[in-house]
Amino acid sequence: MPNRIYTINRALVLPLALNALLLLAVFALTFIRQGTSTERFLLLAALIPMAVIALESSLRKVEASDSGLTLIKFPSGARSTGRISPTWGPSRSGRRSTWY
Repeated sequence: MPNRIYTINRALVLPLALNALLLLAVFALTFIRQGTSTERFLLLAALIPMAVIALESSLRKVEASDSGLTLIKFPSGARSTGRISPTWGPSRSGRRSTWY
């Protein structure tokens, strides 16, 4: 079986990224329009998690091969393989999980 890489569908990633971009635009407008510090704080509190979720979902991949399944998560781009069995455990780096 050849290696197959699965990613999150664009139908989910695109709205998340667009929402983060629009939140960034509104946050920038608070500086131009002399917004209050409460507005800036609330917008930033919403922007940071939204941007992280959008970035993480755009970089997440699952690789299926003969030797196993590998989950590639944010921010690591390294790949490894493992054997498929009922047990699951995270890698030592904490960024990549391999079924083995």
